[in-house]
Amino acid sequence: MIIDKPQRNLIDGSVSLSAKEDSETLKNKFARYTFVWMAWTIYALIETAVNVYHEGMPFLESFAEHLIQFYLCALLILPFWWVIKRFVWHWHWVWQALFHLIGAPLFVVAWYSLYLEIYPILMGSKLAYLTRYWLYLLEDALRMYLACNGFFYVWVYSQQMARRRRAQMQAELLANRMELLLLKSRLNPHFLFNALNTVNGLVKTDPDLARSVIASLGESLRYALDSDQKTYVPLFEEMNFVDAYIAIARARWADKIEVRRQYEDEVLTKRIPPMTIQPLVENVIEHAVSNQEATVLMQIEARLTDGFVEIWIRDNGTKSQGKTAAALLERGQGLSDTNKRLNILFGTQSQLKFETETGFSVGFKFPADTAIEEDEMDSQA
Repeated sequence: MIIDKPQRNLIDGSVSLSAKEDSETLKNKFARYTFVWMAWTIYALIETAVNVYHEGMPFLESFAEHLIQFYLCALLILPFWWVIKRFVWHWHWVWQALFHLIGAPLFVVAWYSLYLEIYPILMGSKLAYLTRYWLYLLEDALRMYLACNGFFYVWVYSQQMARRRRAQMQAELLANRMELLLLKSRLNPHFLFNALNTVNGLVKTDPDLARSVIASLGESLRYALDSDQKTYVPLFEEMNFVDAYIAIARARWADKIEVRRQYEDEVLTKRIPPMTIQPLVENVIEHAVSNQEATVLMQIEARLTDGFVEIWIRDNGTKSQGKTAAALLERGQGLSDTNKRLNILFGTQSQLKFETETGFSVGFKFPADTAIEEDEMDSQA
């Protein structure tokens, strides 16, 4: 099985992409630490403003006190965060609670002791209330410990949930890619089997026509094989392939097939998943042309409507009145597989639609700007 380039990039690069997301660069780390220190500084300014307003303390003295308190807290909390993320996070909640019952007093004592030593060194004098209001300072340190660890738990949990969502999305995307490959690999032999049956019936009865059909079959197979290496192709290439298939079918059914085409010029340059329209045309030949003597009129329509490309295949020979969409999808592997491919690529909005009031019509739509160029897909992979 040949895997197209965007799919190969996805499969081979999924692990490296995940590793790139999990391992932060020095630039990202620097930006994060800068943000943390700025947050502490802003918090110190807010607390300073409150003290100046309510207690009349000098601004610079109060600001220096809070900077020392909060920066010291930021430094001391980092080892706790490392231990929590590395070990404690995976423990039972009872053991986590026990860790914090022990860790909180250790943090408070360490913070208070260092604060008593650092402030005189930086400010050149001791604050009288450091010993007088020691209980207030200890309560402050405890609140900072609880607030910092509460924030850290929320942050770690959100990071884990984000990684799980990314991993789930990558797994779903990879599964969809694999299912698409499987569906495409089933469509190609299905088309080949029916075409070879047509050639086999002509070899003895009309060798010249058989050679002509083989030439058309060669062109069709070249397109089918090339389509395995592409996610999208221009609509006009898909229509040329459909025309070649119809030419092969006409060699078998002679004048029983009349085809009319209604294409808007601008829609022919839009890109479509390959081997999407041919199974719908094949359905008409199998269920309309082969089951009646009269000529079957098949109409192929392609148009742009409200930002969507709409494709319709209509015929006047299939009898399907009263049948549900589920029953119609069971008529052949081609319809079912095409419907699954469209659902994977574009969602439920692009599933096959059926009209059975007069004759039989099957169609689908997909966003005109969804089928992007191959090189754009490579740059995004």
